[in-house]
Amino acid sequence: VIGDIRVFSQNINHNYLHVDYVLEALKDTYDILFFQELLWRTIRQTVSTTSKGGDNVMGAPKHPDWLYMVRPPTNRQNPHIMAYVHRHLAVLHPSMRRNIIDHHDLLVLSLFMPHGMVNLLNVYSDNAHMAINLLSQDVDQLPAFIYMGSDFNCHLEVWNLSCTSYPLVAQHLLELASDIGLEWAQPSNPGLTHIPHNPDLTGSVIDLVSTAPSVSVSDLPQLDLDRHGPSDHVPISTLVPLSEIDIRVVCMMILRESLEESVFLINLATGLRSLDVGDLSSSDQIEAAALAVAEVFFSMWNAHVKEITVMGCSRSWWTNECSAAIAKYWVTHTPKDWKVFCKTSHLAKWRFFDAHIEEVAVENQRPWDLMAWVKPCQLPPYEAISHQGELCHDIDTLWRALDQTYNAASGWPCDVTVLEELSLLAEWDQVPFSVLEAREALSACSSRSSPSPDHVIWVHLKELFSDDDIIRKFLSLAKYMRLSHIRGSCVMILTPCGGRLTRHTMLPRGGLVMSWFWRNCPCWRSGTRSLFQYWKQGRHCQHALHAPHPARTMLYGSI
Repeated sequence: VIGDIRVFSQNINHNYLHVDYVLEALKDTYDILFFQELLWRTIRQTVSTTSKGGDNVMGAPKHPDWLYMVRPPTNRQNPHIMAYVHRHLAVLHPSMRRNIIDHHDLLVLSLFMPHGMVNLLNVYSDNAHMAINLLSQDVDQLPAFIYMGSDFNCHLEVWNLSCTSYPLVAQHLLELASDIGLEWAQPSNPGLTHIPHNPDLTGSVIDLVSTAPSVSVSDLPQLDLDRHGPSDHVPISTLVPLSEIDIRVVCMMILRESLEESVFLINLATGLRSLDVGDLSSSDQIEAAALAVAEVFFSMWNAHVKEITVMGCSRSWWTNECSAAIAKYWVTHTPKDWKVFCKTSHLAKWRFFDAHIEEVAVENQRPWDLMAWVKPCQLPPYEAISHQGELCHDIDTLWRALDQTYNAASGWPCDVTVLEELSLLAEWDQVPFSVLEAREALSACSSRSSPSPDHVIWVHLKELFSDDDIIRKFLSLAKYMRLSHIRGSCVMILTPCGGRLTRHTMLPRGGLVMSWFWRNCPCWRSGTRSLFQYWKQGRHCQHALHAPHPARTMLYGSI
C-alpha cells in the first residue's frame, strides 16, 4: 500500500558515474528520479557492417530496479533531461507523454491511478529560458500537474533574498505554475541550490519545486545536502501525496524445480494416463476427449498453484568495497577519493558481468542470449500510446486500438470472383505422427522458455511425453486433426502486385481438437497447439522441399 511517492531531482552536471551511484544508493528509498543536464555519451562499441572499429552505442546508465525514460536524440540534439521510475510503480503504467510536450528540455511523466491520471513535469531551462517560454506559450494545452521541478536557471527575490531584480521570465514561471494548479514550495531547510566549484563565484537558488497548494508542512521539499556528490547542484527530495492505493503485485504460479512442481507433474501424468481416448471417429468423441484433457490440466493446476507476491529485488553489482569507497568520499569530498570510488565501481561491474556472462554461456549453455548485449541499445517502450485521442494504458484500450487499426476494412463487401481462375490442386495424404518424430521436435525446444504465455512450459511437455502411454494418446488426437469433418482450411490472401494478383497462403490452424483446448483450458491451450502446429509446419516444409514447384505445392485447399 502506498499513499505518496518520493521524488529526487538534481542537475547532475554531465556526471555519468554519479547517476550510476544514485541509482544504486536510492533504489530502496525513492520512487522517481528526475535528472537534468544529462550526459548522453558513448557507452561502448558494437559490431558494425560499415566500420572496423564498430558503431557507437549511446545512452545513459541503466539499473535493474529502475525503468528509464528519455526522449531519443533527434537532429543531433541530445536530451537534457531524464526520468527513472522504480519498478514497483510499474503497475501504475508510468508513461512518457510526448503527445503533450515533445522537447528535449521537458518531460511529462504520467501515472495511471485507480481514480484517474496524475502528471509530473521535469524541466531544464537554459540561460535563454527556452523551456519556460515554451510552457508559457502552450499553457492552455497543458493538463493539471501534481509536481513540477528541476533546474529553471531563473532568479527572483521570492526564492532568493539576495536577488534584487524582477525579471519578466520569473513572473511567467509563477503564472505558469498557478495555471497548472501548482505553487512554488519553499524547502523545509532553505538554502543555496547552485554552489559553483569555483569559490570566486556566488551561489544562487535556481533549482525549484512546485507542488499542489494543499501540501502539508511535513511534505515540503527538502535540500539533500549529503547527496550532491561531484555536481555543483544540490538535489531536492519531495514527498508527493497520492490517494492511498494498494500496489501489491501477485501472480499464481508453481515454482520451477520445486517439490510442488514435481508433485504437479506426477499427478498430471496420472490423470492423463487414466483418460480413455480409444474411439475418436466422430466430432463429438473428439470434443469429449479434448475437454477431458483440458479438465485434467485445469484441475491439477488449481490443486497445486500458489499465490506469489512479486518483490522488487535485484541482483546488484554493488560490493562492500564500493560502499567503503563512497563513504570515504562523503567524508573528504576530494577529487582523489572520487577517482578511487570510480575505479572501485568499475572493477565491481567488470567482475559482476563477467560472472553473469559465464553463467549464461557456460552453466546454462545459452551463449546466444548474450547477442542482445552487443546490439545497438534500444530505448524501452515507455512512451504513452494515444489512439483517436484515447490513452492506451491497459489491455482493453490497447486491444481496441489494435483491432480498429488492422480491422478497419472488416465487414466491407468483397469480390470473390477472382478465385474462379484458381484451379483445384490434389490433396495429399498425411502420414501419422510417430513417437520419435514428436520427441525429436520437442527436444529442440528450450527447457527455460514457454510455447506461449500460459502455465504449460516446454519442460513440462518433455516430462509428460517421456511416458509412452501419454504421448500415444496425444498422437491419436493429432492424427484425427486431418479427418475431413475437422479439417482446418488454409487461409489464402490475394494482394495486388505489379498489376496482377499474388497469392499468399498461411498454414492451416489446428482444427477442432485444438480449438477445444484453446477455448476450454487456459493452462493447456497454447502449449499443445504450438507443439502440433510445429510438427505440421515441419511436415509441410519437407513436402515443399521435395515438390517440383514448392510455392505452388503449398496452395492445396485442406489437409
